[in-house]
Amino acid sequence: MRYAFSIALLVVLIGCGDKTAHSPEQLDTLAVTGALEPIAPRDTIRLRYAPTAGTVLVCSMRQDDAFDSDSLHGRTRTELFFTETIERIAPTGHIELRMRYDSVTIEQRDWERDSSQAKTMRYRSTDSSSDDPRLEIFKAAIGEEIRATIAPNGTVEEISGVGAIVRKLLGSHADSLATEQRQIIDQELKSELYRYVLVQQFLLLPDAPLDSSRAWTRTAEQEMSPVFAASTTARYRLQGIQRRGDDSLLVIAATLDGSIHLVPGAAKMPITIRTGTVRGSASSILSRRHGVMLRRSNTSEYELMVEATDRRGVRQRARQWKRSSSDFAVRWVRSTTGTGAR
Repeated sequence: MRYAFSIALLVVLIGCGDKTAHSPEQLDTLAVTGALEPIAPRDTIRLRYAPTAGTVLVCSMRQDDAFDSDSLHGRTRTELFFTETIERIAPTGHIELRMRYDSVTIEQRDWERDSSQAKTMRYRSTDSSSDDPRLEIFKAAIGEEIRATIAPNGTVEEISGVGAIVRKLLGSHADSLATEQRQIIDQELKSELYRYVLVQQFLLLPDAPLDSSRAWTRTAEQEMSPVFAASTTARYRLQGIQRRGDDSLLVIAATLDGSIHLVPGAAKMPITIRTGTVRGSASSILSRRHGVMLRRSNTSEYELMVEATDRRGVRQRARQWKRSSSDFAVRWVRSTTGTGAR
């Protein structure tokens, strides 16, 4: 969905899994309570994901999006539970996993100027009467397993196995697609259905061991539309450790700041950015026992105001604002001891 001067909206899946299939341990990852233990300055910590092969995770993710522009407004809530199975840990430490969505729930409201005239779309994959043709992509993904490879620092390196979803969506036409067409569809499915959620789950950990500051920084350049891009800086800090039973939970806090600018190819366009800001915050909980992130909560926001000259030479102003908040949690786990941070 695109608007004038738009920044493409990200599509997030959130699903509901079978909480009785993979017990035997239920995790309370909704909050960290109690005092945090400081980390001794002399201790060297190298953060890495290191689950055990055979671990099964039942996860949830919820995302709320609010979007406002001069003429269009939208609110979306997406909820998911999904199941992941750690198949193999390669000698390099890379994690090979299987992932499937168990259910998806979406509620979306859009309106132009008057919120009382909002159009509402609701979809719940567990409700057979909930059937919106615009959401066939979600319906096709339910129950289908894909495979992903995650680097020890959390980089999502590869996603494969979306062929069954393509065949559900396109039927007999799937086999007649040209190679280039099939590759485009495969990449869209991987990106919109899976990569975005995995990136939310796997915080990108520092490449080197942490020094005494227990902090690290990452900068990124992200294209937001054919016209605009964002330059951002994320600052992370390991705040401390909380003991919970036989587990040690590493608590990580983060802030995000950035600015929006024209992409190089649009620099000569008659567009002036008056306001272009990005900001956000996040908190994460990494389990040393299980070797995975148990909880991640993120909030990000951007505001963009531009002036542009149309073909008649008339100067016009347009504004966009978007706020997104997401909450990932591992609800159930079955595993042996991991070594998540060492």
